[in-house]
Amino acid sequence: MRRWMCALLLVCLCAGMLLGCGSTTLEGDASMVYVDKKGHIHTLDVVPYELDEEGLREDIDRTVEAYTQEHGRDSVKVDSLTVENGEARLVTSYGSAEDYTNLIGPELFCGEVLAALEHGYVFDGDFVCVEDGRIVGTATKQEIYAEEKLKVVIIKANTDVQVEGDICYVSCENVRLEGANRVSIREGYELQSAAMATEEIPGVVDPDGTEEETESDTAPVEITGEIAEDSPWESDVYTFIVYR
Repeated sequence: MRRWMCALLLVCLCAGMLLGCGSTTLEGDASMVYVDKKGHIHTLDVVPYELDEEGLREDIDRTVEAYTQEHGRDSVKVDSLTVENGEARLVTSYGSAEDYTNLIGPELFCGEVLAALEHGYVFDGDFVCVEDGRIVGTATKQEIYAEEKLKVVIIKANTDVQVEGDICYVSCENVRLEGANRVSIREGYELQSAAMATEEIPGVVDPDGTEEETESDTAPVEITGEIAEDSPWESDVYTFIVYR
């Protein structure tokens, strides 16, 4: 817990540096990973914390110094940490997805769809199409592969993810759509389109032989199951967020 907290604080400090130069602002009540238009990774972590702030700062400083000595001073940047009212808020900037994974833990990939395929990722599972923050249908991996210039964030963590762009496709398992550029990932969330919810049955036949019109497969449907409040931070599930 202390090692994780230390890494988390690194995030907050880094964000503080970014805030200081006016390049990034991360706000909210929930932890999140933010990918900007250049593919740079920033994180906001919000966690309960009741221990000594000064000791936490010292742990963070030692961790950052050790990591940057090995990987370069731009691999992680820390600027500010706030601990108040029993809560620690951390914002961090990372040089690469690899730096994020090395320091924080969960697997993370950011890049174009083609690059993801070259790294061995397979877009398995159910996907939905998204327009203007709304589900408009289902998607196959072949449809996603055909748009290689699209960007994708792939993560194995229960957290919020925000991108600087518009989400086009997103995997369904453990995901809730929070808008045009943000999703929340938790065990128990589930996305579906109307086609998936109705098993793609085209219509219902009345006794007189006419077919009733059913809800279009472009109608948005979002299923949320029982949420595991104590679900682990790292996940066994890959979440794919494809955007432009």
